[in-house]
Amino acid sequence: GKEKSFSVRSSAVGEDGKISFAGQFISVLNVGAGDITSAYKEVITSKYGRRAVFYRQAKGIKDKDIPMAVLVLEMIDSKSSGVLYTLNPGYPERDETIISSVWGQGQYAVGGKISPDMFILDRRDNGKIISSVVPGKSVQLAMKPDGGMEELPVPERDRNTASISESNIKELYHFSRVIERHFGEPQDIEWTVDKKGLIQILQTRPLHIRRVIQPSAPDTFAKRKVMLSQGETASRGIASGPVFIVDKFSQINDFPPGAVLIARNSSNEFVKLMRSASAVVIETGSITSHLATVAREFNVPTVVNVRNVRQILRNERSVTVDANSGRIYRGMIEGVARPVPDTRVAENVSADEGIIRTVMKYITPLNLVTLDESEITPEEFKTVHDIIRYVHEVSVKEMFRIGELTEGEGSTQQLVSDLIPMYFYIIDLDGGVVDEAKFLKKIGPEHITSIPLKALWKGMTHEGVRWSGPVDIDMGGLASVMARSFVRTGVTEKGGKAYVIVTDQYLNLSVKLAYHFSVFDVFCGESYINNYINFRFQGGGASADGRMRRAMFLREVLESLDFRVEVKDDMVIADMKGASRQETEERLDVLGRLLGCSRQLDMAINSMEAKDWYVRAFLEGNYSFEHK
Repeated sequence: GKEKSFSVRSSAVGEDGKISFAGQFISVLNVGAGDITSAYKEVITSKYGRRAVFYRQAKGIKDKDIPMAVLVLEMIDSKSSGVLYTLNPGYPERDETIISSVWGQGQYAVGGKISPDMFILDRRDNGKIISSVVPGKSVQLAMKPDGGMEELPVPERDRNTASISESNIKELYHFSRVIERHFGEPQDIEWTVDKKGLIQILQTRPLHIRRVIQPSAPDTFAKRKVMLSQGETASRGIASGPVFIVDKFSQINDFPPGAVLIARNSSNEFVKLMRSASAVVIETGSITSHLATVAREFNVPTVVNVRNVRQILRNERSVTVDANSGRIYRGMIEGVARPVPDTRVAENVSADEGIIRTVMKYITPLNLVTLDESEITPEEFKTVHDIIRYVHEVSVKEMFRIGELTEGEGSTQQLVSDLIPMYFYIIDLDGGVVDEAKFLKKIGPEHITSIPLKALWKGMTHEGVRWSGPVDIDMGGLASVMARSFVRTGVTEKGGKAYVIVTDQYLNLSVKLAYHFSVFDVFCGESYINNYINFRFQGGGASADGRMRRAMFLREVLESLDFRVEVKDDMVIADMKGASRQETEERLDVLGRLLGCSRQLDMAINSMEAKDWYVRAFLEGNYSFEHK
C-alpha cells in the first residue's frame, strides 16, 4: 500500500497544560520515514527559537523545567480541520461552544492565512447551531505526494460552502463535552475530519478563560467618541493606553510599557509584548488563533478583525479598548487603564540570561576578516562564528570545484550574462535548471527555472540598476547635506563571484563583490507556511562610519519591505517568513535591485542626511541615484 508519512510534533513538559506555548514550538508535517531524524532535530531546536525563549522568560520558567520530547504520529490526510472551544472565551457567561473550520490541514485555521468558517453552538440546547459565518475560502493546505505541505486552490464548488457538515458538527460537539467533563475545565481542542469522513481529535489543552467580566456601566463611555466598533473579542477586558502601531517587526524593540499594540496581522512575534501591552488590536486574525490563546494566558484585552484600524488610529495619541464589546474609544478613560506590567524577568530567568550572555561572547562575534587559507593562523579563530565562517567558505569552494570546469568534470555550471559583471557558479540539486541544459557547462538566464533565482535575477537585471560605471553624486541635489564626492566602482570587469545552490523552489546564494559579501537563503513555493527569505550583508571598502551608514540605508529599505532587520556595525541580518509566493517573488525582485544599487554606497554616503536621501531615492525607483 501507500507508504505512511508522519507528523513530528513538539511535546515539551508542561506544553499545552497550565501554559500552552501555543505557536512557540514547531511541528514538521508529512514526513517520510527516512526523514524523521532530521525533523526530530528541527523540533528539538525550536525550543531555543527566539519566540519560545521570550515566552519562557515572560512566564518565569527555567529552561531545565521544560525538557523537550517529540511525538511522531501517523499523518492524517485531512478533508477539513479546525479548532473547537468548549466555552466561548469572549463571552463565557453565554454558555456557548465555538467551532472554526477550514478545508484541508489545520494550520490555516490558527495561522491567520484565511478567515475560517465559524459556528456558535448553544450549550443549553444540546449544541444547537445559533450562528454561522461561512466566508469564501480560495486556498487550502494539503499534503504533497513526495512529502511536506503545499497550498492548493479549493475547488470552485466548495469555496463558498461550509467546510464541515452539520452531522460532523453534532458529533464533534458530543466529543467536546466528553473531553471537557474528563478534564474538569473548558478545553481548546484541535480536530480534523479525514477523507473517509471520520473525526479525529488531534490534541486538547486547557482553555484559559478569566473570570466573567460584567459589562461596563453605561456612563463609563458616555460622551466618548467611538472610533471603531466591529471587532471580535479574542480576550476580554478593558484597558487604556497610548497608541503604538507596529508596521515593521523592528519596532517591537521600541514598544513602550502600557501602550496599546496595533498591528495588521496576528504574529507569534508579539508574544514578547504580552507583559508590556495594555491591549492588543489586530486588523485580521481569528479568535481561535495562537495569538488569541497567548493573549488570554497573559490576561491582555484583545480584539481581532478590526478593519483599517491602523489607518483610522494613525494620528490618535491614546485610546481605550473595550474588548468586551469589540469597541475602541478615543482617549484614555480614568480607572480602566491596565497597570503597567513589571517587565523584569523572574530571578531564576535572569540567572539563565547571565549564563547566555557569557557564553554568547564565544559564539556570535565574527572576527575572521581574511579567508586566504595560507594566511590564517589558529589564533585568529576566537569564536564559533569564526569557525563556521571559515568552514563554510572552504566547503563551498570545494563543492563547486572551480578548477574543474573542464568538459566532463564536476557538476558545477557557470551562468553567463553580460548584464552583471560577476561569475556565477551554480549547482542544481533538483529542478533549478531546464532539463535540456542540465549537462551544459555554461548556461544563460533563459535556462533558469528556480522560482527564487528567477525573481532575484529579475531585480538584478532591472533596467535602472547599474553594475558598472561611476556612482556620481550631483552637488546640485545634495549641496546642503554632503560634500562633493565622485566614486568610481571597483567592478569594471567580471571580478565578483557568486556561488549558487538551487532547486525549483530553493536558493542559496553567496556573493562576494569587491570588499563586501552577501548571502541569500530562500524558499519560495505555493505554500506560504514554508516560504522565507534570509539575507545577510557585511563589509565594504570605506571607513567604519561609511560602512555603518550603508548598513542603516539597507535597514530602512528592508524594513519598508516588511523584513525584520538587525544591524550590528556594518553587518545587516534580515528575514521574512510566511509570505505568499507572489509576495516573496516581489521582495526578491527588490532585493536584486538593492544588491546592485548598494555596491559602492559605503563610500558615497558621508552623512546621515545623505543616507536619508538615498533611501528616498531608492524607494522612489531612482536606482541610479540621479538628481532630477
